[in-house]
Amino acid sequence: MATDRIIAPWTPDNYDVDGGGGRSLGFDFVCDVDTEILGVWWFQETGSADGPTTVTGRVYLQSDQSLIATANNGSLTQGWNLITFAAPFTAAADVIYTAAVWEAINTRAGYTNGMLTDDVVDASGHVRALASGARYGLSQGAPAYPGTGSGTFLHGVDIEFTVPGGGYVPRGEFLAFL
Repeated sequence: MATDRIIAPWTPDNYDVDGGGGRSLGFDFVCDVDTEILGVWWFQETGSADGPTTVTGRVYLQSDQSLIATANNGSLTQGWNLITFAAPFTAAADVIYTAAVWEAINTRAGYTNGMLTDDVVDASGHVRALASGARYGLSQGAPAYPGTGSGTFLHGVDIEFTVPGGGYVPRGEFLAFL
């Protein structure tokens, strides 16, 4: 079964440093068909040895911020790193989720302004990152839901997924989320 990402690999064009000892960075996404989520991607700045050696990838149910899946990576390299869940979980159609990574140290995180000005739809047309759905938050000492701020920028976070069945799935209209 072929896997996909919402946003093809890209290189962030800005970098920032948090003011504390840990933070969660992510974005909201929704599927129009049930979709297997395999893991979370994280972009480690290239050309710098300042980044974290491990991060935690997580997916939350956005409505109540309950944790759905989590995994730690063994080590990071510069560029994109996949943090794979022990077992995939099925994201239900028309439910908003938040994909996030948590880093425990003060480091430079890449982002691109305006990337979520509009919804970003993956190549299959079934999974989309929501406009103004970027999330961030300082979380000292332990992973937490990245809910203290939001915007149209996108930190170097993405999801790895597959649409079950792998073939053509008729695309329905998305529900309006207001």
